[in-house]
Amino acid sequence: MPLAHLSPPEAFPPLIYPEPDLLHGLVSLFFARVNIVLCLPHRPTFEKALASGLHLVDHQFGSTVLGVCAVASKYSDDPRVLLEGTNTRLSSGWKYFCQLEPFKKALMRSFTLYEAQTLCILTSFPTGRSSAPDGCWSLDGAGVRYAQEVGVDRRNRYDDKLVDKRSEAKMAKYFGRRSSGVRGVQSWMV
Repeated sequence: MPLAHLSPPEAFPPLIYPEPDLLHGLVSLFFARVNIVLCLPHRPTFEKALASGLHLVDHQFGSTVLGVCAVASKYSDDPRVLLEGTNTRLSSGWKYFCQLEPFKKALMRSFTLYEAQTLCILTSFPTGRSSAPDGCWSLDGAGVRYAQEVGVDRRNRYDDKLVDKRSEAKMAKYFGRRSSGVRGVQSWMV
């Protein structure tokens, strides 16, 4: 990237994950209750990356993991998903969601697949919550713009060597269509 030297290195705050048993329970719950509708991310790829510890060294993937935890927390009965000092189910997942910075992206670098996945996952977090039901609109809008930035809306964006990335980009495209229809707006991708 010729202009990459113009963008300062990104500094990310450390992410705080749930305890290992809770983390794996939330991931299983996400794929059992949410991913049947969302279809993003690809479960074997996600679980392989999680098992290898990628979330500990790659901030973007770590954010995707926290997004999964935040959304899955809505379906968990474990009191550890609640904000400390509260006992209301409305606080479930907020400790993971609040760590994420979905709109923080350097201007001189491309949007990553993990950032796209995180935005797609996070659009389902505020939905149905009385404390922030309209939060999904800004996440949807950012996801649309970032996806268009990297060309997900154009055909043959990825070369043949990137089969996994291309198939996940297609899933992100599908999600954009589905979320548009569910929320009653025109589809943003053809």
